[in-house]
Amino acid sequence: MLPRMLNAVLEFELITVDFVPIVSLQQRRVVAWRLERRTQTELLAGLPPLTPERLATLAREEGRAACLERLWQKVSIERVARFASPEPVLVPTESAAFEGAWRPISLARLARAHGVHARVALELDVDAQSTVARRRLTAEVRLAGLGVAARGEGWRDVLPHWVLAERRAAGLSALAADTFVRDARLVITGVDRREQLRGLCEAGVDYVTGDVFGRPGRAPTRPDAALVWGASREAELALGAAAYEPPAERSVFGPRYAPEAI
Repeated sequence: MLPRMLNAVLEFELITVDFVPIVSLQQRRVVAWRLERRTQTELLAGLPPLTPERLATLAREEGRAACLERLWQKVSIERVARFASPEPVLVPTESAAFEGAWRPISLARLARAHGVHARVALELDVDAQSTVARRRLTAEVRLAGLGVAARGEGWRDVLPHWVLAERRAAGLSALAADTFVRDARLVITGVDRREQLRGLCEAGVDYVTGDVFGRPGRAPTRPDAALVWGASREAELALGAAAYEPPAERSVFGPRYAPEAI
């Protein structure tokens, strides 16, 4: 039964992706989107619901993980092209897909053919590969002209444009500072309550995503600002609006060697 289900998924492309907004706390607007995978096995009579994780496990057991992953990538690019949202899109990608003739440049050609090449960043679990392998893969991604979004402890090895971390991860302040000096954008995932935004601001986090901005949408749907931030200035202050103010400028020379003191 399960192998036949996998064949049906691959043949009829019974998969899709939803759009999850990534919001800047400083700018209070959507600055990017993250794709979330979803199966559509219910479209065929007799097929039970199947989660993306279970489908991936089944594909690995049948030796067709790379085939399924390439289909996910194809569907993701087509969905991004269907909607004219100008923001970057983080596309979840498994490194297992890039074997043989299918390389990041192949996906870049597909994105370029759909006119979305400049907006796509591949979201990779960098801990799934060795240091050498992940450096080689992310170098190929950058040479193909695509962005790199990294999940995992090994993100420092790959010079990503985006870094994704869970809200419950330890040391968010240090991580925010580390990504800043490495010119990467830190995105905190799993934010589900408005009260959590203040603590993230105080930790130096700017970009967040999660259910606090609504459920994933079949199209890019911008969250209702009044529901998230509150309709009044008092509500903004309660969320820690003071944390959004940029810090006072400080000389890199220090007080003793500041230009005005010389």
